[in-house]
Amino acid sequence: MPIEEGVVLKRIDDKGLALVKTVRSTACDHCAAKHACSTQDAVTEMEVEAVNTAQASPGDRVQLSIASRTLLSAAFLLYVLPILAMAAGAALGDHLGSLVGLDPTLSSIALALAAFAVVFCLIRMYANRKASGNAYRPKITRILKRQAEPSP
Repeated sequence: MPIEEGVVLKRIDDKGLALVKTVRSTACDHCAAKHACSTQDAVTEMEVEAVNTAQASPGDRVQLSIASRTLLSAAFLLYVLPILAMAAGAALGDHLGSLVGLDPTLSSIALALAAFAVVFCLIRMYANRKASGNAYRPKITRILKRQAEPSP
């Protein structure tokens, strides 16, 4: 289970979330999607919405975690499933192309791209539906240091 640390910027109480500023870890340096997380390569800080299970307040230093199963399922959806769809589309296109008298290579390419497009749209719809819930959000597992409350 990957664990990160961050500072709570604000609470989003109506959703049970908190906006947390965290420093990009060294694990991000090796990620193929690291450029999709930010618009600038030099940015080392990120803001994420996390499920506020620890009831953290703004200024609290917190520990964030996301289940390994969640990361693996997201990686499968984003990387493996489109490749499998393209391979199946290419194989089907090759087979159907030779059956109906079309160029097998051309029909293979066409069905591979069509399968990729269909799976991409399905993944996008699934991700939009899941985005409204908390299934793929990190969770604040504990408060490491409470923000000192100002004395009256």
